[in-house]
Amino acid sequence: QIVKERNIERKNIAAISFSGQMMCAIPIDNRGELLLEKIPIWADARSTHQVKQLFEKIGGYEAFYDITMQGHNPELYPIFKAMWIRDNLNSVYKKTAKFIHSKEFIALKMTGKFFTDYSDQGLGGTLDMKKHTWSDVILNAAGIEQSKFPELHEAIDLVGYLTAEAAIE
Repeated sequence: QIVKERNIERKNIAAISFSGQMMCAIPIDNRGELLLEKIPIWADARSTHQVKQLFEKIGGYEAFYDITMQGHNPELYPIFKAMWIRDNLNSVYKKTAKFIHSKEFIALKMTGKFFTDYSDQGLGGTLDMKKHTWSDVILNAAGIEQSKFPELHEAIDLVGYLTAEAAIE
């Protein structure tokens, strides 16, 4: 719509940036297809049991906060949503190649690549913010492999190119 309204020549578009709702746990198969019709958005707080399990393993909310440096209601973090899917929708979990956020789904459809940035994953409950990397403590306590999450990048990194199919669409 912007391209059309502003008479922008498509050949002059140098980059596309993405923004969207955070704290999702969208299960995607290895072809990039959605595995659930209704996904657990940021406000989905069904994972109380999973929060309790993980906190018991790592030493409580304070330990989680010390690693993630995030102070939201724990049930909102995608790590707990992923655990809930594993515990309650195991057939979906087994097919899940990656858990991604909403903007990452759009970026996947445009680039064909799975990736995330530190700002989104920082609110995923999966990162050790002091080390600026995945938290082995949290992922091990959650029982979820790091491979279930996309490759980490800085928000300003070039992560892929528009596929021919996406460009046509």
